[in-house]
Amino acid sequence: MLKAKGMPNWLQQAAVAIGYGIVGYIAQQFVISHFQPYAGLRLVLLLVLPYRFWPALAVGELASLGAVAIECGPLYGWGWAAFRAFPTVVLAMPIIRAFRNRWPRLGDKVSANVAPLLACALSVSAVWAAYSLVIFSMLRTPAGYVSPPYHLLAERYFLGQCVGIITLTPLLLWLNEARHKSTWRELWNEFVSSRLALESTVILVPSLFFLTWLAIKGSDEIAQIARMAMFLPVAALTLRNGWRGAAIGSALASICVIIAMPAARDPGTVAAQAFIALTSGILLLLGSRISALHSREQQERIDERRAIQLAQSSILQSERRLHQAAEALEDMRDIMAVSQDYIFDRFQRLLSPAEQRGFRRDAAQTQQQLYQLAGGLSPRLQREQDLPVTLSNGTLARALDEAGVAYRCDVQNRAPGQLGPALPIALYRLACEAALHLCTQYHSKRIHLRLRVGVTGERVWALMSIEGGEAANEPFIRGSMLQRHLGASGMDLEALRGQAKVYGGNVRMRSTEGRPRITLLLTEAEVA
Repeated sequence: MLKAKGMPNWLQQAAVAIGYGIVGYIAQQFVISHFQPYAGLRLVLLLVLPYRFWPALAVGELASLGAVAIECGPLYGWGWAAFRAFPTVVLAMPIIRAFRNRWPRLGDKVSANVAPLLACALSVSAVWAAYSLVIFSMLRTPAGYVSPPYHLLAERYFLGQCVGIITLTPLLLWLNEARHKSTWRELWNEFVSSRLALESTVILVPSLFFLTWLAIKGSDEIAQIARMAMFLPVAALTLRNGWRGAAIGSALASICVIIAMPAARDPGTVAAQAFIALTSGILLLLGSRISALHSREQQERIDERRAIQLAQSSILQSERRLHQAAEALEDMRDIMAVSQDYIFDRFQRLLSPAEQRGFRRDAAQTQQQLYQLAGGLSPRLQREQDLPVTLSNGTLARALDEAGVAYRCDVQNRAPGQLGPALPIALYRLACEAALHLCTQYHSKRIHLRLRVGVTGERVWALMSIEGGEAANEPFIRGSMLQRHLGASGMDLEALRGQAKVYGGNVRMRSTEGRPRITLLLTEAEVA
């Protein structure tokens, strides 16, 4: 980020050293043995910053710790001050380097690296806790002071480092990961409008506030139960929002435990912190798995949407090619009509009246067959307003009438001008396929088509019902001829469902009082 502003390298190093030193000096004023959020900041910087800035971190921490050591040297001893001034960030550098070499995206892709991140946190916490014990051993204590057992100190130091890391590290790494994708303003607006912010405000904060109040005001037993129960809203947030919910919840729960601490080094608080740290680590692992599943599900939805869009585009391109073929047949029909008229005029004197009538009849039948073939290949749906006319009086109506099937059509459009180019042609094709299926499979002698088009929310929908009437005892039409006139492919119900799914719909088949009915529901993209 500094490099993007055009700053020279030495100035970048100085800015990192000075900024880190100031923050470190301020943080040292609030550090307690069993809660050290400064450790979380230190770990984040080692994970995020390039290696060239690590010497600047060491210099900045040397300055901040050296200032504290000089202030307290006369009181605790200069031997203690010498060890206290040593920058402990240096001790973690080999560990962090090893983890970064093994997982290069450890600081940038948290959701996929929660397990190695926790292992890294435990490793550096152990090293820093061990060095804290060394510093404590150098401490000059007043006469009569009884130091706590070293194993208790080790537990306290290790727990303090772990809790501090869990409090800050996931949140800061989340911000670091998000800042690469958008600006801070966009990130803030996205968070405020997200479900995570809403559930944190509605579920997490009130629950933790109540439990904190209960831990402060209640008896010792109630207080301990309240501190332990703080993981429950964190778990609820994790299950709904993944590792980001665990990051926010763990940070707030750790802070609430410290706020509810009745006295320094309270055993109950330390036990509650250990429990929160353990459950936070488990919830972070669980949250990363949930986030991965959410990401996979979202990617599958995106892939499915793209596949559907590709299928719709392919169908539309096929319909355009069929439309071109139908236009070519129409042109051929016109050419044949002109040619037949010319031939008839030239040879009219050589033909008898009966032959003339037969010639004209054959010519008219040929032209009619070409006309029907062109209509079956591509219905004349140049505009959305053509759909009711085509369904009522187009190729479908004529083909059924020639087959001896009574046909009736009712269309109600409550979304005029909002249908795209793909949905009308899809409705017509599915209507032809459904009518062919009812006539050939159920021998229906009547077809009643109902179409309703409307808008719900931001989506346009079309509900079409094709109902068959009285059925013949045996087949009464030639299915191949009707199929050819309709330009249909003879789909069964499964094929109809697959075609409807391309448009986000479904197909249902039911029979009422011997009348089979096929119902189709199609939807289109959001209204512009």
